[in-house]
Amino acid sequence: WACTLPPQTPLGGIPVALYAVACNRGRKVSLLALMASFIPNGIAAAVAFMVYTSPDSIGSFVNNSVLLVLVAIAAWGAGRVTRTSQMHVQDLERERERLEGERTTAREAVAAERRRIARELHDIVSHAVTVIVLQAAGAARVAETDFAKVILSLGHIQSMGEQAMAELGRLLGGRRGVVAMVGVRRRPPRGGWRLR
Repeated sequence: WACTLPPQTPLGGIPVALYAVACNRGRKVSLLALMASFIPNGIAAAVAFMVYTSPDSIGSFVNNSVLLVLVAIAAWGAGRVTRTSQMHVQDLERERERLEGERTTAREAVAAERRRIARELHDIVSHAVTVIVLQAAGAARVAETDFAKVILSLGHIQSMGEQAMAELGRLLGGRRGVVAMVGVRRRPPRGGWRLR
């Protein structure tokens, strides 16, 4: 399998150009470049056929042609593999960026929900505490003169506490331990509320 190409034959330029085109262009363009490379490769093989006339010059022409075509196809194939790998890496990078964006969006949504819950907790607790403090202050003023108003105030305090606990339970997702933790009673004890 003797290849007899003239020393001035540009063997490196065509494969390098094919590799570059296959790496940086689409399949159609790179296939056209591969087909076009057969023209200078054929010319190089024909020049070698004309320069080196020997009894086996036809065999040398075929060998030269096959070698040049195989080198061109190998360079083109390596370029296509490189392009496919680059495209795959770019796809993975885009997917990573998309997932990172979704994670960021989810974190922002969680933070916004936490802020909303904190605002609602603040509103519920501050309203309930304000009403309870006012009712207790009113009950303390009339404790010695009108005990019925004291009992009424205690009922309002209990009602406001229960309402606040129900709203907190709703806000915190119906967690059962919220009401049990405080020990809110639904009704006054037997015999009514008594101050000691």
